[in-house]
Amino acid sequence: MTTFMTIFGTISQLFFISAAAGILVRTKIVSPSQIQALSAVTVNVFLPCLIISKIILTFDPESFPLWWALPLSGLLLVFTGLIFAAVLFRMKKEKWPFLPLASMQNAIYIVLPIVKIIYPDQFDLAAMYCFLLTIGLTPLMWSIGKVLLTGTGEAKIQRRDFITPPFVATIISIVVVFSGFSAV
Repeated sequence: MTTFMTIFGTISQLFFISAAAGILVRTKIVSPSQIQALSAVTVNVFLPCLIISKIILTFDPESFPLWWALPLSGLLLVFTGLIFAAVLFRMKKEKWPFLPLASMQNAIYIVLPIVKIIYPDQFDLAAMYCFLLTIGLTPLMWSIGKVLLTGTGEAKIQRRDFITPPFVATIISIVVVFSGFSAV
């Protein structure tokens, strides 16, 4: 019961934040352009900064020799989800927009605040694990996921779709750690 109440309290906090944001948008205190700007800054600046700091300060390949299994697990999660979703939707073209929704999870964005509230002392390590996992998820979500979500077949996968600021931040952080410049 204690665990349930802790998790319920955490989810409630996130729900209240979401509800407050919804009220701010519906009452037009916050405009759609402000939301887009905040989203862009979050994805292109804040999230990469968080990724860099958590990986550089927390990742120690010597104490975690199987770290490479996390990105592979991310790829496996996506492809397994796509296979199950394709079977479920019987590969009907009109159902393509549902494939990424059913197979590509938003791996870290909801997990991070929950871990930060429930286990604040273990947040750095959990964040590092999430960011390593997303090495395999992020490029697929922004390429294959985008094409499937359009549902028209008109969207094309482009090289730049694979290169997102969070992905670049993760790769740079890992290179820094392996080069010996990190603080670990």
